[in-house]
Order: sequence, then structure tokens, then C-alpha cells
Amino acid sequence: MNPVPEALDQFDKPASITSFKPADHKGRLVLIWPHNVKQQQNDEGKMEDVTEVDVVVLDADGGPVRYDSVNMRQKYLQARVRRNVGTGRANLGRITQRPPNNPKNSPGWDLDDPTEADVTMARAYMRSPSARSATTFTPASFGTPGYGGVAGLSSDEPPF
Repeated sequence: MNPVPEALDQFDKPASITSFKPADHKGRLVLIWPHNVKQQQNDEGKMEDVTEVDVVVLDADGGPVRYDSVNMRQKYLQARVRRNVGTGRANLGRITQRPPNNPKNSPGWDLDDPTEADVTMARAYMRSPSARSATTFTPASFGTPGYGGVAGLSSDEPPF
């Protein structure tokens, strides 16, 4: 009997229990895949919107680092990625801080637009074996309508 290749398995290992904190990645280049928005109780007992995302820090020390199923609470960041919820598309940018609208509040975490060099780095990552094995992205999905892709693009040409 021939073993089934891992790529054909219909299951995944349990997700790692990791925490993504923007403060730990200030200035870093990230890809963020937003999956859904849900209501969750905050520390003060109030309900608030939380966006569930997967994050890859592309320029982390030692190479790209992936964080799965992160509950993003930062309002600026949520606003920047929300339009891609459920599309399968990622947002690319550098983690930065914005001054608060009210001096009583703390600064908000945000994404700066990527440079051409950032886009080049993201494209290289998306073509890598580690990106191809991720459940949130497959290069073929870019040309498949219904998967958030753009019809007409080849599988090796991510649309950033």
C-alpha cells in the first residue's frame, strides 16, 4: 500500500498557540489574511468587534513567521484589513503607530503602504513552498473566481 502524500491529507495539525502583538513587530512587513469579524467581550465586559486573521511577518529575524487565528482588536488595523474579510486575499503593509485622536487614548496600531521592495519581498514569499502549504493561500487561487482571486493572472503572479 502506498502512503498518501501529506499534500493530499484532509486534515491539519492543531494550530500553534501563539500571540501576535503589533508592538513586538513595529516597522515589520506583514501579510494579513482577514477571515471573519465577530463580537467578543473585552476586559471591561463590553462587546467589541474582533477580526480573526492569519499574519505572516515577512522580515522577521530568521525568516518569515506565521501566526494563525489571531484575534485582532486594534481598531486601525481592523479598518485597514476588513474589506478583505472572506475573500482569501491578504493585506500587505508595515506595522506602524498613529497618534491618538484623543490625547487620553493610547496611540493606535496601523499599516503603512508597502514600498516596491516590500511588494517584491511579498511576491517572493507567496511563491515559496511555505506559502504554498498554507491553508489560507494557494497560488492557484489567484486565478480562480470565488476564491478571492483575479481571473486571468497566472498562478505565479500574485496581484499585489
